[in-house]
Amino acid sequence: MRSIAFFTLLVALASSMVRAEEPAPQNLAEALRAGAKSWSLEQGRLSGPGGEAILEAARAAQFVLLGEGHGFADPPEFAGALQLSLGEKRFDYFVTETGFHAVRELESLLRGPRGWDAAVDLCRRHPHALAFLFFEEDLRLAESFVKLGPGARVWGIDQEMLMAPALNLELIERRAARADAAARKELSELTARLRRRTQEMIASKKYASPMAELKDADFALLRAAFPAPDEAREIVDDLALSAEIYRLQEVSGYRSNRLRSLLMKRYFMKHYRTAAAQGGTPRALFKMGAYHAGRGRSATNQFDIGNLASELAESNGFESTHILIVSPGGEQNRWFPWSADRAERRKAYPPGELDEVLGTKPFFEAAAARGGPTVFDLRPLRQRRAFRAGASPVTETLVFQYDFLVVTGPARPATIVE
Repeated sequence: MRSIAFFTLLVALASSMVRAEEPAPQNLAEALRAGAKSWSLEQGRLSGPGGEAILEAARAAQFVLLGEGHGFADPPEFAGALQLSLGEKRFDYFVTETGFHAVRELESLLRGPRGWDAAVDLCRRHPHALAFLFFEEDLRLAESFVKLGPGARVWGIDQEMLMAPALNLELIERRAARADAAARKELSELTARLRRRTQEMIASKKYASPMAELKDADFALLRAAFPAPDEAREIVDDLALSAEIYRLQEVSGYRSNRLRSLLMKRYFMKHYRTAAAQGGTPRALFKMGAYHAGRGRSATNQFDIGNLASELAESNGFESTHILIVSPGGEQNRWFPWSADRAERRKAYPPGELDEVLGTKPFFEAAAARGGPTVFDLRPLRQRRAFRAGASPVTETLVFQYDFLVVTGPARPATIVE
């Protein structure tokens, strides 16, 4: 009798516990309200329940990919806080949406005797040539990796920037010793022409693409001067490919994005294999545009670098963690060297710009309801279709592209290095 009474008591307790549980979310809005967590920065480190959830995932990840909108101070600050908070689990490699050759030059300067000052001089001589390291917050983030020591590296994996041709030609000139005198003279004249056209554009505030200044005849001249497969020829070929990527933007967005995606993957794997040859499994922190950093098919219909990172990590027995950081408003830096209005450096930012492509509106609404910076863990939303009820197709895609969505406070504009 005692055993029956005891069993009856257990059943009653279990039933009361079931009744006391919160009902499971029945749609996306409910799931977001239930799963929202606060986060903050405390002395340059991630804090709060949302921050700790991200750190837990990052500690176990081979790659962390931070997807952003460009022109904001918040994403590089968040990335730096993540890196600092990881302590011994920090990353040795920083992957940036910047040209391979431009970054090699920048990193060399940061490691040199003048360090930061030399890097700033480079940005001044070649404004907007180092996407997006011409923003002080991003440049500081890259510098923090260089300061980790000789084993840490900054990996540039993108095409050379629209404003970078003069910088690239200077890099080629340094390697022109073996070219004949006539070729060196033609190269010098071409470099001077590009510098002059770039300066004229900046002075006149009338946009004219420096990349488009390079014609087929110019590339034929450069290839004739550097026929052997060496570093100078590699710069020539990548500059030509960058020019083609920009040219195709006007006639075939898909083809342009396809070539760019392939270039990113090629240079990432070049960096990765070099690091792997030194021993161990390379771990890297990425900070890139939101279109590139997710897994699966991107908004530009590419299986982009974010997807490669995800598959590579899994093939190595690890995971990748994908974080989208967005702001509910605030200000954005939209200034270019040819901008006539300095007010472009503090432009009002409408968060709805990304919503049509990424489906972020439900997250902004949930963050506004709870108040303050918010982290949403998207992984549980994949487990049951009911948790995504009411989501638009783009929002549902977002849930599988990214693991966390971070809503900041009002956005702060990035600072131009000058």
